[in-house]
Amino acid sequence: MKQLSAFCGDNYELAFSLLHTLSNPSTVSGTYSGMSLDNERVFYVPDHEQNHCRFCGKSVPDVSFRKKAHAVSEFLGNKLILSRNECDACNENFARIESHLASYLQPYNTLWGVHGKRGVPVCKTKDNTGRISTTPFKDFSPSGQEQHWVFAEQAEKGMRIIDLNEKNKSLTVSIERPSHVPSLVYKGLVKIALSLLPHKYLANFPSALSWLNSGSPSFASPMCILEDHFCGEYNLFEHLHLYGFVRNRCDPDFPLYYMLLCYGNLAIQFFVPSTFELEKGRSLRFPTPLDSAYPYESKVVDLSSCEWKRDSVFRKRFDYERHEAYDRPLP
Repeated sequence: MKQLSAFCGDNYELAFSLLHTLSNPSTVSGTYSGMSLDNERVFYVPDHEQNHCRFCGKSVPDVSFRKKAHAVSEFLGNKLILSRNECDACNENFARIESHLASYLQPYNTLWGVHGKRGVPVCKTKDNTGRISTTPFKDFSPSGQEQHWVFAEQAEKGMRIIDLNEKNKSLTVSIERPSHVPSLVYKGLVKIALSLLPHKYLANFPSALSWLNSGSPSFASPMCILEDHFCGEYNLFEHLHLYGFVRNRCDPDFPLYYMLLCYGNLAIQFFVPSTFELEKGRSLRFPTPLDSAYPYESKVVDLSSCEWKRDSVFRKRFDYERHEAYDRPLP
């Protein structure tokens, strides 16, 4: 974290730093716009006016606020970070957008045992001849983390989802991602970032706010994210980490607002489109809390396509302590 703070100090200020534990009971800790949080059982993102939607700008009685609005998507394990400033109409619209983000992240959520609204998702092949699932067992690693069984099941005929290398004690799984539209994946991430952004900065993002509620999937700014895949122990980011960085000086070479989202063995960072021209902007990578401790592989993912992506395969290699082979029919 010292490296992270030193890097941000020259060009960015930390708008928020939230840690949502995924244990039972869950809590939220960290800082938000200078306010300290300490094991809160629920956290409502502060805003300038309650029951005023920060996305469409409408208030009661023009819109209602009856639904529980999650500032961070529930499928990421969030139960406690909520918003009173997302109206029911916007909430319903965002649910459709976030379904694409959920599809994109489903393999990660399955492998790391993330409990969403309907539990931990199970990844199945399209021909239903194989599937990947995880389940915790009551044992802990030396670092105190909960351990998981990873179940990789496949029929004798069908798509091969398991590549077992007993010599190197490694297992590579290949998972078909559910169909999704990449640009709507990016839109779902931007929605999370703008839900968490302190209100005093919102005026810099009228185009992004308008875009979220529009039917257009594309945006003029580059729509890319940086993924860091960390190697080492299983589930290195045991909990959900959320960081927001806002530029503290007038330098259009740098994006105005960057967000860093970490969980499992994955860190995703991206910028939010603003009123500033960013097509010639400088690409950045913010250090994460694990940089000095574990190796990682970085890749830039282009999410600008507005076409359905139906044949995407996610591959992940695991090192294991032991494996067990068993025969049983797939249900």
